Amino acid sequence: MIATWGLTETASGIVYDGRALAHVRVKAIQGELCVQSPTLFRAYRDAPRPAYVDDEGTWFPTGDGGSVDDGKVRVQGRLQFVISTGGEKVWPEDLEKIFAAVDGLNDVAITGVDDPEWGQRVVALVVSARSVDEELRARAIEHLGPWAVPKEIRYVTAIPRTSNGKIRRSALVNLF
Repeated sequence: MIATWGLTETASGIVYDGRALAHVRVKAIQGELCVQSPTLFRAYRDAPRPAYVDDEGTWFPTGDGGSVDDGKVRVQGRLQFVISTGGEKVWPEDLEKIFAAVDGLNDVAITGVDDPEWGQRVVALVVSARSVDEELRARAIEHLGPWAVPKEIRYVTAIPRTSNGKIRRSALVNLF
């Protein structure tokens, strides 16, 4: 399987297995992946195209967090969904991948909920016929650290998903 990353604004995939296509440049600016591409759109219908400008030209901010090391692009996820808890950042996608290996877990989604003490707290929405609480907590500590342990685990009947299988993160609040 080949991992692909791209945007509607770039006319689809521009990075394959972590490597940008020829004539495509990707760099992280303050943790946000930004691109230069010959396939990049000119403007939104009713607004100009957002841009960062530096010595290397004009960059389109993608809204995705990640890094570029020795030309290898690593996409962490949408910046708007990163959970900031107690001064640490938790990427929902990272935690979901770790939890997916738990036996008996049918589906999972991670979200952040406002918390007066932590800023946000990590919440796991779980589809499972049995309790997996302790396994989730142990895996979070083992693979990421104690800050990634869900402060709350809720059992739900289904995780809302788009037609192509992505978690519909904006609909997760409806499960509370």
